[in-house]
Amino acid sequence: MIGWLIALGAVLLIGFTRVRLRLCYDEAGLAVSVRVGIFHMRLYPRPEKEKKRKEPRVRKAEAQEEPKPKKKALGLKIDPDAIRDLLAIIRKTLRRTARLVRFELIEARFTSGGDDAAKVAVHYGRLNQIIYTVYPILKQNMRIKKTAVKILSDYTLSKSTYYGKLSLSVSIGRSVIFAFASLGSALRFYLRHRNTQEREVSAYGQRKQAQAG
Repeated sequence: MIGWLIALGAVLLIGFTRVRLRLCYDEAGLAVSVRVGIFHMRLYPRPEKEKKRKEPRVRKAEAQEEPKPKKKALGLKIDPDAIRDLLAIIRKTLRRTARLVRFELIEARFTSGGDDAAKVAVHYGRLNQIIYTVYPILKQNMRIKKTAVKILSDYTLSKSTYYGKLSLSVSIGRSVIFAFASLGSALRFYLRHRNTQEREVSAYGQRKQAQAG
């Protein structure tokens, strides 16, 4: 009994553990790291390793192969029902993904700069237009915990600068449920339209035989 309780506790602990992905971009470039519980790992940039010298390999003479005849594509028609069902699955998957992922932090700072004051002002206005158009859409469809977005203009800078930090997380348990749900949708789609595809292939073969006869 105690063993079952320990196993159940371990499963619950793993299920509620969140995987956190962090992306940071500044003048030094892009940095990507991931954290699972207390474990932290940097994904990019990877630490440089000393390259080992590789001995040159002697290439063997490759035998010339005769070109193989190209296979003719089957003249199958696109099934509108299959396309409609596939688009429905994609929309459902995107909605599930939006509910699955939680944005812990969206931080960005855009500073418009340059030698031409008019271009700086135009660039500053375009940045405001883009941000205030995209952000409400993200906030409506995504789970966002904290945001800190600033748009500035600095006429003393020689060029525009950008800084961004994105932190998102997902629980392992919900990820497993999402994977099984997506797999089930794909399997149902395959089984639903497999018979239609087989009938089209069979009809195509019969037409070719009739034309050859």
